[in-house]
Amino acid sequence: MKNKSSIIFLLVVIVINGVSLLSGVLNWLNQFFIVGSLFFLSGLFFDKRWHINKYLYALFLLLPFIGVYSTFVLIKGFSHVYPIAFIPLLVLPLGMFLHEKFNTKTLTIKKYTISVFVVGLIAVGGYIGMPNWLAFTLNKTSEKVVLPGDNLPDIKFTDINDSTVRLKDLRGKVVVLDFWSTSCGSCYKKFPEFEKLYESFKNNEHIRIYAVNLALKNETDEQIKEKTKALGYSFPNLFTTFENRNDIKNTFQFNTVPTLIIIDKNGRVYYRGNLIMSRLVVVNNAYEMINKLLKKDENKLNPK
Repeated sequence: MKNKSSIIFLLVVIVINGVSLLSGVLNWLNQFFIVGSLFFLSGLFFDKRWHINKYLYALFLLLPFIGVYSTFVLIKGFSHVYPIAFIPLLVLPLGMFLHEKFNTKTLTIKKYTISVFVVGLIAVGGYIGMPNWLAFTLNKTSEKVVLPGDNLPDIKFTDINDSTVRLKDLRGKVVVLDFWSTSCGSCYKKFPEFEKLYESFKNNEHIRIYAVNLALKNETDEQIKEKTKALGYSFPNLFTTFENRNDIKNTFQFNTVPTLIIIDKNGRVYYRGNLIMSRLVVVNNAYEMINKLLKKDENKLNPK
């Protein structure tokens, strides 16, 4: 009987750690919720019939996941997902505490009511807390002069009609540049949100919003523009050549697309990162940052 209990316990450890690690194929928000919920419930339903000390039980559950996940995070340099690695340290002891405190039939309803509340808090942490944490750690907002306007090169783009658009001619306006390429799937996915951003501010004369295509090797200007027209969005597009794409990326200090750049009226890079517009994310929210820059001249526009 004892051997059977040990086998059940080992299966529990393998399943919980396996599902927790594999949930990373979804996204970090879902993984936070799944990991937090699994470890909380594993503490809540700790079974003394497994004939194992509760501290050893916690150790066997925690070490595999935290060890493997922390190693992965360190190797990849993903320090922004540390909350996922350490959420089990909070919720597993909490689950075990509730298990012991309400371990009678008369307290079962109270136990499960509190448990539902805790799982709800984990969901809030995953789907509201994590997006704000990621926005804070992955993206850069600065009031400092990241790229002094006086030293910005006169970067030239072309528009859909082959007219030249020069960055220096936009001085005095807030400029939003959304860099993308035709090989970037996630770039296409966020275009509907970028369209909403453009629609919200398009009538404000103090701001210019553009999607900027970074040309790929062997991709002609005509091919890019045909693909752009086929998308059917109303936001204006600017184009680069393959030869100057690296100069542009070096100037604005980014390596991957999509990348959103917000430039203030003095020609300084105010923000460099991802397009964030969810109302649940207050950190580095594009609406809020643009409104903040416009408000300095009392030209704030409240998007609908």
